[in-house]
Amino acid sequence: MDVKNLANFHLAILESEECVSAPNWPVRLAPKQVEQWYRGHPVLTIVSPLIGQNCFYKRFLEVAWACLRRQPVPQAVPESLIKNIKNLSEKDRVELLKSAIQGVQRTQWSKKLGISIEVFDLLMKSTLKPFLTLFSKNVMRQFKPDKWLHGYCPVCGDEPVMAKLAGDIGQRHLYCGLCETEWLYYRVGCPFCGNQAPGTLSFISFETLGRYRVYLCERCKSYLKTIDERICGEVDLFCEDIATVDLDKLALQEGYNRRDIHSLHRFLSKGV
Repeated sequence: MDVKNLANFHLAILESEECVSAPNWPVRLAPKQVEQWYRGHPVLTIVSPLIGQNCFYKRFLEVAWACLRRQPVPQAVPESLIKNIKNLSEKDRVELLKSAIQGVQRTQWSKKLGISIEVFDLLMKSTLKPFLTLFSKNVMRQFKPDKWLHGYCPVCGDEPVMAKLAGDIGQRHLYCGLCETEWLYYRVGCPFCGNQAPGTLSFISFETLGRYRVYLCERCKSYLKTIDERICGEVDLFCEDIATVDLDKLALQEGYNRRDIHSLHRFLSKGV
C-alpha cells in the first residue's frame, strides 16, 4: 500500500466532508432505547440515521472519483467504476444506501460495480464517515461512554482501528475509524474476542518509535495499533491510523489480521 497515495486520497475527500451538514438526527432517544444501548446494542441497531439519498449518492460519487485518481489501495480501481455508479437506477441507489448503513451485501455490490470487495469497503467507509461522525457526536451526549466496555463501537458496531493510552494511569480508549467514536476499555484484554489469558496476549514496542505499540492476540490472531499519549500528548487518531500503515504491514506479514470492516450486520442478523 502506498502511504502517500492513501494520505492524498483522504486529504481529497476531507475537503468534501465540509459540505456535509448536520442532518435532522433524532435528538432524544426514548428511555427504552437508552436501556437497549446499556445492554450492549450499538446505536445504529436502535435508531437509523436519516441520511438523504441524494446527499449520500453525491458523496459516494465524490469518493469514487478520489479513489480512481489517487489509487489508495493495492487493488487497481478501474475507470469503469464511475460509469457503473452513474448507471445505477433510483431503486439501486436506495438499496445502496440501505446496504451501506447496515454493512450488508458487500459482495453483491462489489460485483455490480466491477470492483474488489476491498475497494468497495473503502468506498463505503469513506462515504459514510462524515455522516456517522455527526451522528455519533449527537447521540453520544445521551450516554456515559465509560459504561460501555465492549470491544465494538457503541455507535456503529464497528471494531476499533486504534487505541490510545491516556491520563495519568494510561487508561485504554478504543477508537472507531468509521464514526470517530472513542470509548473506554479494559487495559488488558483483546477487544475483538474478549481473551484475557496472559500467555496469549503480547505487544510489540519500538525503540525508535516509543509512543507506539502493536497489541497481539494469539487466540483470534488480531492486532491493535496503540499510541501512548502520556509520551506524545494528545493526537488525532484518524491521522495516526494513516501515518502508521507500516505497522499494519508488519502485523499482517506476521499473520495477524486487521478487524475493522463495517460489521453492523452481525448485530442485525444475530443480535448481541
